Amino acid sequence: MKKTAYHFLSINALSRFPRGIFAFILINALLLSGAIYARSGQSPQFPKPVGFVNDFAGVIPPEYRMKIQQICEEVKQKTGAEIAVATVKTVGDMDYTEYSIRLFETWRIGEKGKDNGVMLFLTMKERRVRIEVGYGLEGIIPDITAGRILDQLVVPEFRRGNYGAGMLKGVQAVAQLIGRANNVQITGIPANLTRRVTRKRHRSRPSSLLYLLLFFFILPALFSRGRRRGYR
Repeated sequence: MKKTAYHFLSINALSRFPRGIFAFILINALLLSGAIYARSGQSPQFPKPVGFVNDFAGVIPPEYRMKIQQICEEVKQKTGAEIAVATVKTVGDMDYTEYSIRLFETWRIGEKGKDNGVMLFLTMKERRVRIEVGYGLEGIIPDITAGRILDQLVVPEFRRGNYGAGMLKGVQAVAQLIGRANNVQITGIPANLTRRVTRKRHRSRPSSLLYLLLFFFILPALFSRGRRRGYR
């Protein structure tokens, strides 16, 4: 398999921005996203889910698919929460962020009335990976934690062309956080897997470069109801 480099920009620094600046950016993002949505009018035909593992891009080897499936089933059985994996070859002309969000909502991942679903989404051509988190789990998997899971566990494997291993680590991390919040143990997951992604960091003053990156590269990522994180 050809190894594809995943160039990504971390936006963990968002949590450290002054509230006034962040509020200004968020308001503009919401206004812009509404205009784009109204202008697009797209109604794409999303693939139908085939289970917890939906590898439409064909990049997850069978042994990893089986391990991911087992973890997702155990999480569902013990906590009621649902974890799904989705890979596609391309999102076509649609923005990958909007595609991921609408796929998550179309599939209705999670229990009705609880919104306790999580989806790990990968599009191969665009080389993008995201974690979509339902409102019911945002206290367990906040934006900064989802970002660290991608930064520290998923993306490094993708850079080496190990898509199955990357997805497995991402699912393991999400499953461990959900299990811990529900006082249950999910089998087959290293005990300290999520220690780094949940560790608090010292606050620091962002540089002017980060502000520029925020306006020109990260703004589109805020279109996702303020509950999703996108990395590439």
